[in-house]
Parts: sequence; structure tokens; C-alpha cells
Amino acid sequence: MSDNYAGDKCGDMIKAAMSTAPKGASDCPNGVIADAGSEVQKCMSKNKDTVEAWTNFIKRCEVLNVSERAGAGEAEAAGDAKPSCFPRFNGLSSFTNYLNGQSGSAKTFNVFLPAGYRNTRRYPVWMHIHGVYWGSMDNISQRMGWNVLAMDATANWDGVAGSDKVYNSAIVVYPQSTPSPYTNPDQRMLWNLPWWSCSAGSCVDRNIDEIAYIESVLKTVLSKLSVDKSKFWVTGTSAGGMMVNYLLCKSELFQRTATAVVDMLGGVGESFLGQCSPKVQLPHLILHGMEDPVITYWKDNVVDGSNFISTLKMAKWWQGLRGCKGEPRDEYNDQTLECHVYCEGGPASERAERRPMGRKTIPMHGKEAAFALRQQGAGPILKLCGMKGVGHDLNTPYQGYPFDIAWEFFKKQSGL
Repeated sequence: MSDNYAGDKCGDMIKAAMSTAPKGASDCPNGVIADAGSEVQKCMSKNKDTVEAWTNFIKRCEVLNVSERAGAGEAEAAGDAKPSCFPRFNGLSSFTNYLNGQSGSAKTFNVFLPAGYRNTRRYPVWMHIHGVYWGSMDNISQRMGWNVLAMDATANWDGVAGSDKVYNSAIVVYPQSTPSPYTNPDQRMLWNLPWWSCSAGSCVDRNIDEIAYIESVLKTVLSKLSVDKSKFWVTGTSAGGMMVNYLLCKSELFQRTATAVVDMLGGVGESFLGQCSPKVQLPHLILHGMEDPVITYWKDNVVDGSNFISTLKMAKWWQGLRGCKGEPRDEYNDQTLECHVYCEGGPASERAERRPMGRKTIPMHGKEAAFALRQQGAGPILKLCGMKGVGHDLNTPYQGYPFDIAWEFFKKQSGL
């Protein structure tokens, strides 16, 4: 390997990037994390011989955070990552993409298994899609008692997922947005959405295919873990809620895999309204702060130069896409919450039992089920719940309150 760098500075630069455990990008060579496009990455891939040499080297040696190395067995857990100035790589293909200068190649996700997990039992899945956050958030591991880096999770979600309610009975899946939080802890972590890709001056790579990424997460979870496919729940907060809407519009695999979804504090851009083409309807709860100053409940708003429709308008938009008619039905109202049903529905088991097609029961998901439900003027429930006195906030009236509402929604839809 050293022969490839004789007489230049590349060898010392790569060695420093590998051996440094940075507190920030400034600790790394040239003051940047060694992501695609950095001087370190260019040194590693300066010619065909160095690319081949590094690929063969990584296959044999555990020197970078590359899972699925030859003979390495299962992928490395997030907590096993070796601190360095390099991003983590979720496989050798991601590492070779990195050598070829492809940004966004080191996308990862976390999986938390229930206590006593075993392959002989089927487990529900709760996947949560995070919102925008800074990579340098405070240490969540200490609060949680789990070995996970702060940049991989948000305190509100983990506080709920770590409770007996979910943690000891379900597989928790936590996808990670781009850019990698290991690239720059001072940068904003966000998703590449068609209507919004910049926040507080940080912009995501517009070439990143978030639909393909989430679909790859779904395929991995379904193929590697013991999953109860009738209970695959998905939530998203803020930009993560926007991702839920995006996936409901554009990913048939997502629509066929998820069994119920909750959009918390999310929204939809005005420019996207004519681009949604859902194939399968799902039980769908829109949960939003009625005093949200960012993605506003009552009126349209502009965020980072992007035009967002109001939460009320978004609920009507989804109602129109579903083919439901009429004014929403008032379902619930107290001092903290008011809920309105835009499309009637019920627990998935009840829908399946009362929707016969010939001599057999309609599957809960699939084109046949969706078509039959539309023909009969009904489908999975679509509901909007406004949280009174709540802004763009997951902690009012107490920490994790929206997740408790989501959990009750999932239980009802799953017949628990």
C-alpha cells in the first residue's frame, strides 16, 4: 500500500484521518471530515491501482467502519463504529462508491431489537423517520442507557421507544438522513424532499434518492429480521413527517409494507400537489400542533423559501386523493386534542372481515383491496388531530406526547 504514496503527502494524510477520533471536523486533516470530495478521498482514489488496493485491503482488515467485509459476519452495530475522520459505510459497495467520489454513499440506519429477541417469534416493527436536527446534539446515549451516538436519534423519540410500551415488544427502526452526521457534526441533517432541501443555510445533495434508500431499509428489515408483517407502523416528525407523505405518494413498496402511518408536524409543499399518485391506501393520522409557527395549521406558510400548504388544506388534499367526500366528522375534543375524520375506516381486521370479494376475504393491502374499498366508497381511516396550544413541539403537554397518541392509533388499527 505504501508504494502507492511514495514521495507525496497522501500517505500521512490518510493515516491521520484513520487515527484521529475527532470532536469536530476541525480536528481532521485540512479541517474537514474525509467524505467524498475531500482531499483524503481523492488521495485514496488517485488512480486505478489505489482504488483496487484499498478495496482489497478493506476486505481483509478492520480499519474502517465498513460492514459486510469478507468473513466479517453480521454488519457492525452502530455502537461498534471506530472513531475516525471517515464516515461509516454500510457495505463494501458503499465504500467503493466512496472511492469513486459518490456523495451520500454512506447512508445508514439503526435497528433496536426487543429484549430477548429470537427468530422463532414474529415482532411488530415501528419505524420512525426523524426530522431536521444538528449533528452536534447532546449525548442521548447517557439519557437512554443505549449505546447510540447522539447524531443517530432524537431525545423525544428514544424516550418513548425506550419504554416498556414499545421497546420490549417491537423492533424499532431508525433511518438516517443525509448528509452523514459523521461528516460534519455542525451541519444540519435533513432529507432530500422535492419541495424542500435546505434548512438554516444547509442543503442536502439533490442527487440523493430518498425513496430508494427507504425502500432498501424496508427490504433489509423484512429479509433479515423476524417481522410480523401485519404490524409495521411508521411515524415521522417534522421533515420526517414530510417523508411519510412523500413515501405515501411515490413508493408502492412502502405503501404495501406499512400497515399504519402517523405524520407528526409534517407538511407538503405547494409545488408537489400535482405529483402524488398513491397506489395503496393506509390508515393515516395527521397529528399537528395547532399553534405551529413553522408548518402552520391554519394557513399556508413559507419556510426556507419553500411554500407549504396549511395542515388543514393538506388533510383536505389527502381526502381528495382518497376519493372521500363530504365535510370531516368531529370525532373527539377535549382540552388538549381535537380530532376530525376525513375518511371513515376501522381496524384492519374489521375491514378485512366485512369486505368479502367472491368467496375469499380481501387482503388488508394490495391493489385488489384498494380497488374494492374505493368501489364501496370507503377505505382505511384518514384522520386529522390538532394538538391544542402546541407549536412545532413534541414535548407539550409532556415529553413524547405525540408518540403516545400514535401508539394508541397503531393499537386500534392493529386490533391490539
